[in-house]
Amino acid sequence: MDFSLKSWFGSQAPEPIIQQPITQSYQSEFIELRNIAISQKQHNNQKLVFDGYITNSDVYSIVNRIGQTLSTIEIELYRYTAKDKKEIESGNWYELFRYPNSNQSWQNFAQDCSLNLCLTGDLFIEKIRVGSQIVSFKVLKSLFVTITENSNNEVLSYQYTESGKYRTIAKDDIIHIKHENPYTWSNYGLSPLQAGFLSLQTSNECNIANANMLANRGVSGIISSPTNEGSMSIRQEDATAIQKSINKKLGGSHKAGSMTVTSAQIEVHELGMSSSDLEIIRSQEITLRQLCRIYGANSQIFGDTESSSYNNMNEAKKSFYLDCVIPILSKIISGIENNLRQESKEWKNIEIEICTDEIEVLQEDQKLKIEKQIILSKGITEILIQYNSNKITIEQAEQILLSIYGIDEEQVGVLLKTKPKQQIINE
Repeated sequence: MDFSLKSWFGSQAPEPIIQQPITQSYQSEFIELRNIAISQKQHNNQKLVFDGYITNSDVYSIVNRIGQTLSTIEIELYRYTAKDKKEIESGNWYELFRYPNSNQSWQNFAQDCSLNLCLTGDLFIEKIRVGSQIVSFKVLKSLFVTITENSNNEVLSYQYTESGKYRTIAKDDIIHIKHENPYTWSNYGLSPLQAGFLSLQTSNECNIANANMLANRGVSGIISSPTNEGSMSIRQEDATAIQKSINKKLGGSHKAGSMTVTSAQIEVHELGMSSSDLEIIRSQEITLRQLCRIYGANSQIFGDTESSSYNNMNEAKKSFYLDCVIPILSKIISGIENNLRQESKEWKNIEIEICTDEIEVLQEDQKLKIEKQIILSKGITEILIQYNSNKITIEQAEQILLSIYGIDEEQVGVLLKTKPKQQIINE
């Protein structure tokens, strides 16, 4: 039997894949989520977390990076008085925020807080007490918390499912921090993944399409008989022999990019990516940026250099802290503070402060400021030396200090040990 491209494709063609139209999938999923919000029930966070964190590498990378970065930022407790503030370095509150529970340091606790808030829009922290004293904090998995509300949407209690068992938690024993959801009267927060639902679906569809594309693009080319008149077609048994020879001579990663020569009369047909295949790859880059924007993160941090508007990676990292990580940490800390102040008079004068002094990329501006101050100080010192050695007159010294170094007249008068001009005029 003669060999031809048509017969080869016919014998090798995989079973057709029947896929639901993407737009139809978007519409059905979006309507489902919208109806859940309309009916004032907890939205389908389990699906969002599965599609957007468990099985989507972009979302996983973004949310995980936020949590890991946030957990490295230190916090300090201060007690304020009418005159000053004093750092709290011992006592129950100090120990509670060093180790919120017996299994977690503040770093691990903060990362769990970030994970739940970023994925579901809700963060539930249980206050565990001995008597009336809070002895530990525990982050509850938001997916397994149900808020019990009355007809006026006032919170009555919380139901938590843990290892298949239900337990009721009193309203006063939960710190609930959330992203506000203006679309429902319910007390549940708005998941960032629900806000970016279409971008998430596009990302998942692109990943599936890309995987299918690569699975069906294993062959890089086809060898066939010459198409010129009078040439003989390759027989099936010859085609099989050629295939074995090619696999032996050309196979292996160590031969990638190399060339081989043959005396046989054959033609090679390369199978390259179509424009639609390339558009899928392009779409993945766009959805990465969209998903990053949902969290206020800069996509350059996650390998997207094409759309970068920053001159270097340090600027992108600085933006990641200032526009994404620190706002999320501030929201968590503010929620804890506000809750504790409602039940403890002691917390009226206590504040949790975020320590940014150890974040290297945020110290660049401070370093530049210090360098400018040093240069300014050296310049002023040089002018004073010239003035004291009578190399320049007092009028020249005043002019330089006022116009070049921006020092006001009163300070110039002190530096030159004379009265400020304003005082001289008044006299």
